[in-house]
Amino acid sequence: EDTENEDEQTILNRLALWIKSKQSDSFMDDKFEFACNLREGRGVVATKDLKQGEHAMSIHRDLMMTHSFALNKADDKFRRFCLKDPICQKMPSLTLVLFVWYERIKGKRSAWKTYLDALPKWYGLPHECQIKLLLPFLRGSLILEKIIRLKISHLRHYTYARQMLHRAGIEPGLRLVDYLWAAAAVMS
Repeated sequence: EDTENEDEQTILNRLALWIKSKQSDSFMDDKFEFACNLREGRGVVATKDLKQGEHAMSIHRDLMMTHSFALNKADDKFRRFCLKDPICQKMPSLTLVLFVWYERIKGKRSAWKTYLDALPKWYGLPHECQIKLLLPFLRGSLILEKIIRLKISHLRHYTYARQMLHRAGIEPGLRLVDYLWAAAAVMS
């Protein structure tokens, strides 16, 4: 990644400029900004006191990576894949995970690069952890069973998607680490 050595605030500032260049009525800087090094981590911060019910932020749907965008506005190769694939037709969430992955691997050629660069590199979700690290804390609990089922589901979808993307000529091949990152981005 070309943002690996960049300051996190610089990356968030670039995202803010990207949003402002695409949408002047977002309230960016006027009512909110992106900040890092917060006690809670990083995120959206109000730039002034807001009244209850006051409209504080506006992001147009065209600036969101959605299932609809993937099916209607992604490049032809990816759109054809999604429209032909029976699992993608039944699972909008899988389509969105693959769209996030696909745009990320395009790198500088992606219109979404600035947004994708600003997403966390790791989400800390249970499906990202190794079971052996969770066992001491969750052994015998229902939540461990649900995490294992989620991991199995991700592995099934990953295996299927990797095979079908390869058949469709969409390269480079989908790696599990990239699939899990995209799934976490969609889930969060």
